[in-house]
Amino acid sequence: MSLLSSLLTKGYHVIPGFLDAKEIDGLVSDLENDRLAYLYNIGLPHTAAMTSLGLRLQGLLDELSASGEFTPRHIGAYFATMKSLNLDWHQDHDSYFINQTHKHCVIIYIPIIKPDPRKSNLTMVPVDVLRSRAPEVWNSMEWKGASRVSYEDGTTTITDDQNGGTHGELDFPLDEIAISPKLSVGDALITRGDMIHRTQDTDTDRVVLSFRAFDDSLTVTRDHFQQTTPIKELIMQKYAVYEGVKRVFEDVEELPLSELLLRTKSSG
Repeated sequence: MSLLSSLLTKGYHVIPGFLDAKEIDGLVSDLENDRLAYLYNIGLPHTAAMTSLGLRLQGLLDELSASGEFTPRHIGAYFATMKSLNLDWHQDHDSYFINQTHKHCVIIYIPIIKPDPRKSNLTMVPVDVLRSRAPEVWNSMEWKGASRVSYEDGTTTITDDQNGGTHGELDFPLDEIAISPKLSVGDALITRGDMIHRTQDTDTDRVVLSFRAFDDSLTVTRDHFQQTTPIKELIMQKYAVYEGVKRVFEDVEELPLSELLLRTKSSG
């Protein structure tokens, strides 16, 4: 199955050996010499290894965008994470609060230090399986984000932290239909931005580069940003980037995402 077909059907795609040994060594060297930060970053660090990787990633995005059906053209941010946070089932929040859609968004995970392919991976709910088991719930969630999942007394409840309320309830636990692709150093896992996922485990120390790519030509609006819930308020209070977004929307009701990101960066 092609990369595009896999993402649209299952929601994820694995490319074994995406990086070769020389590329991995260069990235590990950057990491050991503090040239890669374990933080959220807009754009990519200016190192030879990361520049080379950026070109490889852009090739993937060009492949995906060629049909015009799914267009994550712009690499907007990356994370370098050591040992995963122990996160439960969710859809991503920050990218949805700011980008306001996950329709043309992908996340590219590449481990550069990983002692055990069987451990500390990403656990996900395949789109096609959830669509088959709970079509109404998935229709409410598709291409969206900012959702949390709880399981109690045989019922899975999916909470909507953007609009309030729930997307619905399931009569089975998500672990029943979950998968955890085994990743080795240098493999690439590409997922849609709206995938429901959680941490597999925190048993091993590993470093994963995680890239966010999206279509920055899409329009974002003040109304979507100002829609709030208690969880959204708590998240927005933690990160300075939201103050920058808030200042931009004081002057405009809507604008392209690329312009929002540019103005937010310059105001910070």
